[in-house]
Amino acid sequence: MNRIFLRVGVYSLICLGVSLLLSQGGSSQVIRDDISSRLIGSWVGEGKAFGRPSCPEMKWEPTLNRQFIKLSYRTIIQTAKGDEVFEGHGYYKSLGAGKYQGNWFDSQGSSHPISAVFADNALTANWGTQQTELGKTVYRLTSPDEIELIDSVQKKDGTWQEFGRAKLKRK
Repeated sequence: MNRIFLRVGVYSLICLGVSLLLSQGGSSQVIRDDISSRLIGSWVGEGKAFGRPSCPEMKWEPTLNRQFIKLSYRTIIQTAKGDEVFEGHGYYKSLGAGKYQGNWFDSQGSSHPISAVFADNALTANWGTQQTELGKTVYRLTSPDEIELIDSVQKKDGTWQEFGRAKLKRK
């Protein structure tokens, strides 16, 4: 009977040790970052885009051998002519210390570099270039299962103009 308890104890310690090793570096770095620990999963909600009602969905997931976190985003925007669908994919790579770099591609044919920072329960993703356009998307966690999403674009005078806002809940 004592051998069974000893084996269970040793097995538990081995499992704990492996978990600690995996959480401390190597290829697990991406899985330990703020995006992964807080945003991974599927989200749905409602909001406004360009002043019109919208129904956004997004999914954050590890991809490409866990080297990147992929954001799949889709929203249906209600217009006078009927529903319009906008879709995009973002790929984020952790640089450590809450910093990320990535790229965005969408159904309008746009592609933008991303520079992002996770701080104060929010991922702030700055995207675009001076030659194209500059934008900012903020993914603010208002609770572990709710996100407020705010999209803005920089105007020529340097001020920010909001063009989208939504609240999403974890599925």
